[in-house]
Amino acid sequence: MLDIRFIRDNPQTVQDKSAQKGYSVDVSHVLRLDDQRRELQTKAEEIRRQRNELADGLKKTKPTPQQIERGKALKTELAEVEDRLRVVDEEFFAALKKIPNMPLDDVPVGASEEENVVAKTWGELPQFDFAPKTTGKLPRLAIG
Repeated sequence: MLDIRFIRDNPQTVQDKSAQKGYSVDVSHVLRLDDQRRELQTKAEEIRRQRNELADGLKKTKPTPQQIERGKALKTELAEVEDRLRVVDEEFFAALKKIPNMPLDDVPVGASEEENVVAKTWGELPQFDFAPKTTGKLPRLAIG
């Protein structure tokens, strides 16, 4: 899985390289989800900070009805934000997992095996006095 910072910094490259590999991904959708996710995380942390400040202020004195109401409101608001964050997180990571790793720039682009380039050969190729049979199927093994 690609680092989201790389995707943020190179959205067009990620889109192009994914297309080269034959994947249809929507990088802009992933970035929108990332923005929503980061916004919700910031909001949740701000609510937690407010809740902690309220709790720290109540350590030495008895809480007033307004402080109790404020605490309940913060708890409810935090639960709602965390629920939305959980949904956005799931959608974000599902979309992020659909983005393939990027091929190197020196890798040739090809749609089929015939377009592959031989980079290196090792050893001698076997020579047959007959035409090898290529069925494309593997032999079945008897398990018994």
